[in-house]
Parts: sequence; C-alpha cells; structure tokens
Amino acid sequence: MTGGAACSSLRLPSKAGAINRCISILPVNRAKDLQPASSVRDTLRPDPTMRLIRHLFPAMGPFRRTEQVRAAGGAVLGLAVCGLITTLTPVAFSLSEAIIAPMGASAVLLFAAPNSPLAQPWSAMIGNMSSALTALLVIAVVPAPWTAAVALGLAILVMMLLRALHPPGGAVALLSTLDPDPVLNAGIWFAIGPVGVSTMVLVGSGCHGLQSPNGTGLPLPAGGYASRPRRPASRACD
Repeated sequence: MTGGAACSSLRLPSKAGAINRCISILPVNRAKDLQPASSVRDTLRPDPTMRLIRHLFPAMGPFRRTEQVRAAGGAVLGLAVCGLITTLTPVAFSLSEAIIAPMGASAVLLFAAPNSPLAQPWSAMIGNMSSALTALLVIAVVPAPWTAAVALGLAILVMMLLRALHPPGGAVALLSTLDPDPVLNAGIWFAIGPVGVSTMVLVGSGCHGLQSPNGTGLPLPAGGYASRPRRPASRACD
C-alpha cells in the first residue's frame, strides 16, 4: 500500500480463466464526500424564507442616468402634447379629461421599457384603439352593472387575438364604461380621436427609443423569441 492508495489483487472467474485485476481505492478524507446525491441537493436548495425575502427586493437592475432623463423627459413632452390634443379636439369637448389617464401607463411602457413586447407601436396603437372600440360596443349592448367587467374581459380577448396586448388598453375600456354617455355620443370617433391620436403622439415621441424585443430592428418571428438575430441591432423607427 503506497501513495495513500491500497492495491488489492482480486481473482475474478471468467470463461477464459482467472484474471488478475488491481483496484485502486482512493482515500476518503471528508465525511461529506459520502453524502448521497439527495442530501447534496437538499444542502444546495435555498431556504424558502430567504427566497421569499429576496422577492421583496427590486428585480430590475439600476437604470443609467441618460435613460432616466430620456424616459422622464419624453413622458412629460408626450403627455403634454396629448393633453393639448385632447383639449382642442372637438369630439373631446364632451369627454372627461380622465380619459387621458391610460396614456400615462402607455408613456411608462413606451419610455421606460421600450424593448418590451407590450410597448411596441403595434401593441400600443392597436391595443388602445381596439379596446376603445370594444368598450363602445359593450356600452351599447350590455346593461349595468356588468358593463365594466364585460368590457375589460372582451378588451383583453380582442387584444390577444390581434397580438396587440397593451395593459393601458384595459384602462381605456374600463374608464370608458365609467362615463358612458360622452363615449356613446362621440361614437367611433372616440377611438380614432382622443385615444388613437394621443397614442400615436406618444409612439411618435418615443419612437427613437423603440427597438424590437429580440434585440434587432426586425419584427419577432411567429414562433416567439428563439430565432437568432440576422443582423446587428438597429432602431425600429430608423
């Protein structure tokens, strides 16, 4: 026995005869090397309490200073123009200014998370306008107190069918049902005027920061995010 290894000669029967084999047995220095795989997994598994506490802290990394200024300044400019358009549009005279509230949520997505699939031009414009049209139809057909719930549910369904999911669209549908008379009086121009034009202004204001979610200037493939980029990243609005 040399070098910390024990060599034993074993005679194993076989059809050809006896075969001599030397088996080296390495020394075991630590008891934990003998632990079964399940015990090792239990040791490496994070504590549930610590996992819960970790979820209470920010999940996003810090933003660069330039991104902070761009997002805040763009939102101020975009919403100021939206408010001006809503005030000057004739169809908006009878509408409550609260209808511009969903544009605030759109501004957060467009300026602070421009690479999100929910913040792309198609999602923002089609999502808000389709939700407004859906709410208009529901207001005319569904009686209270079911109007708000049905309008919101159908707006989500329509946005998903159109592949234009945009969370502020749900707010457009909900706010429309809370004050339905001006919306009915405005008719289809409600979706085209205050909602559609305001969303287009926001998208135009934040267009320089928009980029497709797969990191390129190309639209997403039908299969999702697994495709490999075919050319360097570029701005979606160049």
